[in-house]
Amino acid sequence: MLKQTAIFILAIFFSTLPAGADIKERQLEQYKSAFREKVISDNPGSEAEIKKCLNGMIKEGGAGVRLIDKFGLFLYDSSRGSILLERVRFISDGTKAIFIVILKDGEDGQAYSLYLEYIYNSSKGTYTLGDIYFSRIFEERMDSVREFFGGD
Repeated sequence: MLKQTAIFILAIFFSTLPAGADIKERQLEQYKSAFREKVISDNPGSEAEIKKCLNGMIKEGGAGVRLIDKFGLFLYDSSRGSILLERVRFISDGTKAIFIVILKDGEDGQAYSLYLEYIYNSSKGTYTLGDIYFSRIFEERMDSVREFFGGD
């Protein structure tokens, strides 16, 4: 059962390109808003820093993508697979922003953790993905997860 769940969750990560095409702008706004509200409610007193970080850009190719857009698509894909957002821990020191995302499989109750560290480059005004960790059972797929949340 654990292996089936692992395969299912990995499918979520590999379906990000179709998700971007399938999701409507209004739907994406709802997921972005839900993620933003969850991070803020789980981390009282950090609202300004959270909003600043989530509105930050990750460089991809010749353009950039806001962090909140990445998290909105992630939440959309997760919800399609019955994966629920349990809580988000946010830690920032001004040069690094860390998101510890706890997910729960809505069908079997299995919990998963996703650790994302973004490093802020003040001269460019952008973030780059530093460290990443996604529940031990997914180590062999870390490159795909890194590519989704990373950028260049």
